[in-house]
Amino acid sequence: MTKLHLENFKGGFRKSEVRFGKHQRVWSASEDAPVARLTRSLDYKIYDHYLLFTDITLTKHQIDTIPKTGVRLDDRTAALVLENVSNAATLNESWPAEFDTRGMPRATRVPLGHAAKMWVTAGDVDVDGNVATEDDQGWYYKWWKGLQVLMGQEGNDAGLYLIRPSHEFDQCAGMGFKLSHRAVVQEAPPAEEEDDDDDELFL
Repeated sequence: MTKLHLENFKGGFRKSEVRFGKHQRVWSASEDAPVARLTRSLDYKIYDHYLLFTDITLTKHQIDTIPKTGVRLDDRTAALVLENVSNAATLNESWPAEFDTRGMPRATRVPLGHAAKMWVTAGDVDVDGNVATEDDQGWYYKWWKGLQVLMGQEGNDAGLYLIRPSHEFDQCAGMGFKLSHRAVVQEAPPAEEEDDDDDELFL
């Protein structure tokens, strides 16, 4: 079993600079997205005292070790959960601060903790239909259904995060990448691993 890493934000999430179209604003976990014709204000202050769960060694076979009370998930963990838990109700009930009733990351969610990345090689196609070249090879942030980027704190600090629009349509099934969002931190290429059971965990 992996060691659980929980970080206390001591009074809430620190404010981060994010972009929405051409506009910039200071964002905190308790605020709603600046979407057009917002008719209902959702109060997320209840989540400000939650602890951040982050564990870079966590695998899909250890998802059941993630606390389900009073925690926020960092982006790497959120991606792992999205890729392996297919039940929307389970996602929402287990981690309501991260996922809405449709099992989608909340539109008001900002990147947290470790980033979720995928290795891209020449010939890979991103969610917008762009084909990667040899020069593009490297690590890219994961996008859930082409709508929510899971770039972690590193991408947010670099000013790459765009708040999701109020109108949205899935751009791909599951996880994808965008050539426009190359990871700020480039690590060594992934080592070739033995074939593993990639079946989803239907929780």
